[in-house]
Amino acid sequence: MSELVSVLDIGTSKTAVAIALVEKERPPRIIGFASLPSKGVKKGMITNIEETMEIVAATITSAERMADVQIEDIYITVTGPNILSKNEKGTISIPGEEVTPSDVIRAIEYAKTQLSPLPNGMEILHVIPNEFIIDSQGGIKYPIGMSGEKLEVECHFIMAPTSLLKNLSKIVQRLGIVDRGFIFNAWADTFSLLTETEKELGITLLDIGGGTTDVIIFKENKIIYSGSVPLGGNNITADIAAGLHIPSLEQAEKIKNNLETIFKQNEQSSKVFAKGPKKEKNAKDAKAADTLDISSLQIPGLEKISKKLLNDIVEARLVEILEFAEKNARASGASILSPGGIIVTGGTAKLYSITQTIQDVTKVPVRVGIPRGLEGMTDEMNSPEFATLQGALLFAKEEINTEHTANNGFNILDKIRQIIKSILK
Repeated sequence: MSELVSVLDIGTSKTAVAIALVEKERPPRIIGFASLPSKGVKKGMITNIEETMEIVAATITSAERMADVQIEDIYITVTGPNILSKNEKGTISIPGEEVTPSDVIRAIEYAKTQLSPLPNGMEILHVIPNEFIIDSQGGIKYPIGMSGEKLEVECHFIMAPTSLLKNLSKIVQRLGIVDRGFIFNAWADTFSLLTETEKELGITLLDIGGGTTDVIIFKENKIIYSGSVPLGGNNITADIAAGLHIPSLEQAEKIKNNLETIFKQNEQSSKVFAKGPKKEKNAKDAKAADTLDISSLQIPGLEKISKKLLNDIVEARLVEILEFAEKNARASGASILSPGGIIVTGGTAKLYSITQTIQDVTKVPVRVGIPRGLEGMTDEMNSPEFATLQGALLFAKEEINTEHTANNGFNILDKIRQIIKSILK
């Protein structure tokens, strides 16, 4: 039996909705999808609820029309500059001969008390058990039924502003739709992008959107850090406009989105941030080598720009994003310089030669994350900018499986998930 599942992703640059049919033994099958430019959102935060609601309503209507269904409830993704995370431990004595669900609840609840008091205006978005330890034996993912005297849990807590969650919920409720739950963008991305091997080796995921960059770092299959940086692709666009004296952000965005075309048309190196020939015959040749012809973009009054200046502008902002992310990660005892490298996703991941630039700066392997794991009408969604949307559907599938099977006493993984859900209520 299939169940209808919907996901809403309100970003700084776009608002997207996907509708899928979910069955236990197969990937979610997309039957409806729509994406429109966002309004009333800045750096992931809602600044005008009426404008945002108008776009959300239009996007939902378009997706419903494609799927020929009406959405009754919906999962909502969450981003923003104030996403926080923390790792805490909870240790309890095991009163019986083996670990029971109530023991797991008590251990996680005890870890949760270590957060008290929560940062002002924040609430827990996700409780993710990284590891259970029984009598000094670590690496346990599912302790129920195991014997021991002491149970310890290491949890990763992700927190979001209460005001943001309330506003997101208010938007869909005013449209007559129930919010089914929230999921942090980078956590959703992991469901559509990361393999178990990558998480075990150690991997950093950077979701560079329009206004924010969401970060999540794994080490030995544990989440050691997650958070958000208040910088994204829109900052690169603004820098291009200011640095090249371009009169509008729309024209600067057009240049940014067509970097590959520009460089190929000018028969330059495939690496956008190449510094050009080391030796020039003379000043005239040097100037010619530094000139990019962008007349094909048909921007009024602008036919040529400086290659070096464009390179420097884009590279400088990407470096700032990386430095900001690294600073935040280091404050939590982590680093974005993971052994398995960096996966970059989000709309800005389509920026020409971004992987080479980040690799030059960080000296670790870098690849663009393309979402996978869904069926149906996925052609339009097979892009980094929709990794969160696809991941949220896979997350929703696990939630639904938990609701259907956790009470039968046989699926231990689902029992753990059900415990976590009960703690967040």
